[in-house]
Amino acid sequence: MAIKAETEADIQRACLAYLRLLGAWAVRVNTGAVRVGRRLVRFSDTVGCPDLLFTIGGRFCAAEIKKPGGRLRASQAAQLDAIRAAGGLGVVVRSVAELEAVLRAEGLA
Repeated sequence: MAIKAETEADIQRACLAYLRLLGAWAVRVNTGAVRVGRRLVRFSDTVGCPDLLFTIGGRFCAAEIKKPGGRLRASQAAQLDAIRAAGGLGVVVRSVAELEAVLRAEGLA
């Protein structure tokens, strides 16, 4: 019997809950667009914006969530690079355990 793999949305929700348990300020950023009649409505003005933006321990952080095997788009990699260049923590994670490990390594969990 096949077991359904976690979706990115499942992983995002779990990571967001974990961050809030740590006392982080954290938000899920919706990106993309939808057509409403003849009008295109964008959810963000930043292509490739990471899924989760958060602050913890006085540090700005961003996490792009991917399910196992998921690939990072060039625009997503560019945004994470820009966040790192500005002094923030920009990471790609595929599970809550991976997020926890990154935050522990940075002294934030």
